[in-house]
Amino acid sequence: PEMDGFQACSTLKQNPVFKHTPVIFMTGLSDTEHIVKGFSSGGIDYLTKPINPAELIARMEVHLSNARQTQHVQSALDYSRRHIIATDYKGEIIWATPEATLLLSKTEKRFSSDTNRLPDKLLNWLKTYIDNQGTPALEFEFFNDGDSQILINFNGKDDNGEYLFRISEVNETKDQEILKKHFNLTDREAEVLFWIANGKSNKDIGEILEISPRTINKHLQLIFTKLGIENRTSAATMVMKVLWDV
Repeated sequence: PEMDGFQACSTLKQNPVFKHTPVIFMTGLSDTEHIVKGFSSGGIDYLTKPINPAELIARMEVHLSNARQTQHVQSALDYSRRHIIATDYKGEIIWATPEATLLLSKTEKRFSSDTNRLPDKLLNWLKTYIDNQGTPALEFEFFNDGDSQILINFNGKDDNGEYLFRISEVNETKDQEILKKHFNLTDREAEVLFWIANGKSNKDIGEILEISPRTINKHLQLIFTKLGIENRTSAATMVMKVLWDV
């Protein structure tokens, strides 16, 4: 073979698709050095020969159960439109929800050939936080081809030392047309509602659409009346149900 078991495991773990696939080493190498190497390469368990079949099956059931729970959690995050990527301080991807991996792969080759590492463009953005111990811009436009955008939101650092990013795809024209037809809105009202649902303030929307905050307030009053609601939170919730079936 071209690689040993340790190298094979390490190579598998570099692919986000197999990141959480449990790998159990079964080998005659029982010295500490090889055991450490097995876990360092991404193995979740290490059994030395002779193998006890009953023990092996029991361990497999536990590891598979844990892997399924992890997949269920990540799928739930995707279902709620929380496409998350977690990395270490070097930009190595620790885990990512399936949809986040899919979205990143749409543009990743433009910036990096290493699928287990953040693209350079995004890594440089992360470094603004690490180097300056501050907070980078809350939102980063990672990709824009004129029809759709890939947006990245930095969610901070968790208790495990993982840096969390939320990735989302926005197609303004398509989504605004859906809102216009569904709620019987004007073009401008659909634009305002779209950006409200994306968490933008009146000031932000004014800059995007190049209109005054007073004009935005007038549009909001009409939008609230048409939707039968009283606030921005309710408006965003209704948009999510229409566009994302949440």
